[in-house]
Amino acid sequence: MATSSYDVIVMGDELAGLLAGALCGRRGLRVLVAQQSGAAHEKYTVGPYAFAPTPFSLPLAHSSAVRRIIDELNLTQSLKRRLVDLTPPFQWVLPDARIDVTSDPDGFARELAREFPEHQEALLSFVDKARDVSKVIEPVLGARNVSVPPSGFWEKRELGYSDAKLPAADLDFLPGVPSHHPLRAAIRLPAAFSLALDPRTLTPTAIARAFDLWRRGGTLLEGGQNTLRHLLIDKLRRQHAADIRPLRGGQLHVGWSKASGLSVPDSKEDLDASAFLCATSLDSFATFFNGKPPKRLSQGVRAIVPSAYRYVLHLVMSEAGVPEGLGKVAFVLRDPRQPLIDDNA
Repeated sequence: MATSSYDVIVMGDELAGLLAGALCGRRGLRVLVAQQSGAAHEKYTVGPYAFAPTPFSLPLAHSSAVRRIIDELNLTQSLKRRLVDLTPPFQWVLPDARIDVTSDPDGFARELAREFPEHQEALLSFVDKARDVSKVIEPVLGARNVSVPPSGFWEKRELGYSDAKLPAADLDFLPGVPSHHPLRAAIRLPAAFSLALDPRTLTPTAIARAFDLWRRGGTLLEGGQNTLRHLLIDKLRRQHAADIRPLRGGQLHVGWSKASGLSVPDSKEDLDASAFLCATSLDSFATFFNGKPPKRLSQGVRAIVPSAYRYVLHLVMSEAGVPEGLGKVAFVLRDPRQPLIDDNA
């Protein structure tokens, strides 16, 4: 068999894998990104319209973690040409109320005074607390010498200091606001839609962080995730000379609990690498072990059970059917007494 050597083989070509591959290539490593399922269907068409099958938001302006990666890969200008600013960043569409959530404190205060004057102070206090959460998190995510999860004493100490400043798990962000008031569900909506978490299990830190990122100014990326994928693939191939190709039926070679190579039956080729990165689901990764994945990997696959799903529904309708003043992004709540799943959010 022919043998090819790489510094890093990335298993999976989802966004996480493409980003990891691009960053490794940027730092001078020889990279292979393995596409396990071939070309993915990134969009579908209905008549003259093209739609993305997955939701996508990019907090480019206010996330230090995203900004670090975009700057290092020199993608800032390429993305700026494709980003659409949102004014207002988003709206709440609640039972009997519609509120523009803006980065302008005075404007947001006026919106609250119009719809919920009795709880205006509680909401503005939550905005301040959400901003404080970002002030704690941003230095950690923006630091080049801290990895998450931490791998050494100094990193653990740094994250420990930050963790102590974050909200307690049982913190009530809206004291004095009734338990089923729409505002209690409203502050959770940005996190429910932005994070790959069950909306019923959101922590105070997740709720505050997502709300603050959206409120400070959202953006839409034209073409969504597909646009970013193509930018990263182009960066990998043109500037870092990385290989990106489908690997079906490949088998990992593992010795002493360490992956050392990958056989590719289709091309009768062996691939050697100093490191392998898994950037796909565990069940997809398990297929690279020829039906005999390690025990801990098998246990992990069985232990992951979906508890909620996020889906996209596209409506093609006349402009006359869109309510006047509706923003480009609107988080809609039907019943504040119900969880933010199914058709309630």
